[in-house]
Amino acid sequence: MHAGVPSTVQVTERICQLDNCAIKAIVDSFKGKGWAGFSFETVMAALEDLQEYQEACRFPGRGIRGTLSMFTELAPEYVGFAHDGEPLHVFSTRIALLGGIFDFFIRETPQQHPERLQAFVDRLRQDFDLTVLTLNYDDLIDRTGPWFDGFVASHESQDYDVFSSGQFVDRVATEPNVLLHLHGSVRFGRALRPDRDIVKYHSAEAAREALIGSARSPQWAAPIVSGHQKERWLQRYVAPLGYYYNAFVNAAASTPLWLIAGYGANDVHVNTWVMESMRMHKERALVVHIDTASCAHLVLDILPGCNIPSQPRLKSYYGPTIGNFPPQNAVLEDIVAFLRDGEAC
Repeated sequence: MHAGVPSTVQVTERICQLDNCAIKAIVDSFKGKGWAGFSFETVMAALEDLQEYQEACRFPGRGIRGTLSMFTELAPEYVGFAHDGEPLHVFSTRIALLGGIFDFFIRETPQQHPERLQAFVDRLRQDFDLTVLTLNYDDLIDRTGPWFDGFVASHESQDYDVFSSGQFVDRVATEPNVLLHLHGSVRFGRALRPDRDIVKYHSAEAAREALIGSARSPQWAAPIVSGHQKERWLQRYVAPLGYYYNAFVNAAASTPLWLIAGYGANDVHVNTWVMESMRMHKERALVVHIDTASCAHLVLDILPGCNIPSQPRLKSYYGPTIGNFPPQNAVLEDIVAFLRDGEAC
């Protein structure tokens, strides 16, 4: 979404400036290897894999999977990395990295109400029930509610809501406005409670404070997850991420109508079900694709055969003007007409 939310490039620049010797060591290693295209998610992914490696070494045979990955060669150098004579723990470095990301989003994400995004969502609501899958960490879309996301008021605290798996399963297929933060949110965090479930704080600032008190454990549920092997977190962090993924799969299988904005098609676990939805619905599938980029990555990568008989029909808006999101009113009405009239055929 191009509505004041920090871009991947901006977040990466901020992470590279963090005053943390371990994070700097990883960033310097990437730069030394010539990984010019690495991002803050690459750093997150390295720490996720390295923590699994470290835990597997500490608790062999306890069912903790040691991951052989592109970051494995960092393990001997990093896991034994020390500062002032003290070993650096991967977990505490992950907390520092997440804290830096939270701080940046809190500072840079506009706190005012997102009027254009609100108008866009409200217009779609006039004609359609919505299931919104967001891969963003910010809470801009949350402010355009009300949304159903499975979180309900907590009896334990006024600072956060708790996820009700029972209510989510019972209601997600019939609610007209569903929001799925598939990769986490800056408002997600852990509470001081016996279980390890993620809760949803009423503000990103409160969730940021909760990071400070996070206790180390091999099954620790991070409030946001990286782009590397996201599937493992969707399987482990069942509430809410696992439930969200299941809801996305069911929605993909049941609806032929798609509006995809600003997605680079880099997440295989999402692409798989977009393609399956296209395969199932064939010419009934209607896809609107909005992107500021001038080339159609999504069409080339995961929507082959669009606009061919018996294949999905595509309407695209590309470029820095017409591809801006949320779209201008004229483009929005064109989108609604395409989806509504095509559905009626």
